[in-house]
Amino acid sequence: MAGLGDLIVTCTSQRSRNRHVGEQLGAGKPIDEIIASMNQVAEGVKAASVVMEFANEYGLNMPIAREVDAVINHGSTVEQAYHGLMLDEPGHEVHGSGF
Repeated sequence: MAGLGDLIVTCTSQRSRNRHVGEQLGAGKPIDEIIASMNQVAEGVKAASVVMEFANEYGLNMPIAREVDAVINHGSTVEQAYHGLMLDEPGHEVHGSGF
């Protein structure tokens, strides 16, 4: 339950910096332009690469994090990320994670 409130606010609040970044990316704006227009930090932007480093180190398949990182740090478009998510076979979310 720890962090659940923060997740809900991040997803639903019009004032959420991370949500703002996601909406702007969805509208086709480049990440550099979005960040330059902001006065505060959207933590998710910096966290994306760290999450993927962790996933790669531990051999975790994290398709959503992978595609977010691809859009933010590797020049993928939102449309490419969507198609990348559709390539994965549906399965248990913790498969292969040791849980």
